[in-house]
Amino acid sequence: METTVVIVDDFPLARAGIAAALGADPGISVIGEAGAAAEAIERVHELGPDVVLLDLRLGDGGGPELVGALLAAAPAAAVLVLTAIEKVGTMREVREAGAAGCLSKRIAARDLRGAVLTVAGGGTAFDPGEPAGGPPEAASEGTPEAAELLTARQLEVLALVAEGASDAEVAARLSLSPRTVQSHLAAIRARTGMRRRPQLASWAVKHAP
Repeated sequence: METTVVIVDDFPLARAGIAAALGADPGISVIGEAGAAAEAIERVHELGPDVVLLDLRLGDGGGPELVGALLAAAPAAAVLVLTAIEKVGTMREVREAGAAGCLSKRIAARDLRGAVLTVAGGGTAFDPGEPAGGPPEAASEGTPEAAELLTARQLEVLALVAEGASDAEVAARLSLSPRTVQSHLAAIRARTGMRRRPQLASWAVKHAP
């Protein structure tokens, strides 16, 4: 089964180079590209890729807030940030926004392919400069305090997800819009470090009150 990717970068040549690097792995398929934030949200929503490979600096926006918008547009996707902004603070910000990884643009092609496959499988891929362990609270997911990461509404959403409810079913049962549910799920993923729906369900069983 192929891992599908949408590349978001405002330089066409950069997108072409990244696509060529990923194309060396027959298990990775680039299914779309975008050069601007608004276009990226639209394309990701339309295509529903496994991974969004995102440059933080775009002409019409970007930054950690775009990570959340992309996750809301495609909740099942993993956002992997590829950036020239090599600061620990930046990596921490995108991680808190829900990104599954943040890597320097100096990364080797082989390592980039490995990172894409890692986040597609539910793992994380952060530059070695990023402090280990994820958000402080996520590192303590085995403790009773882990459930305190979430608001009451987020816990309600998570409980329904654990029951197997779809986004539409969660929205109907809680009288919310589907987009609001997706935003809550993006926040839950960011705070718990759990990327995939089965992981969220398992986390809820262990830690939700």
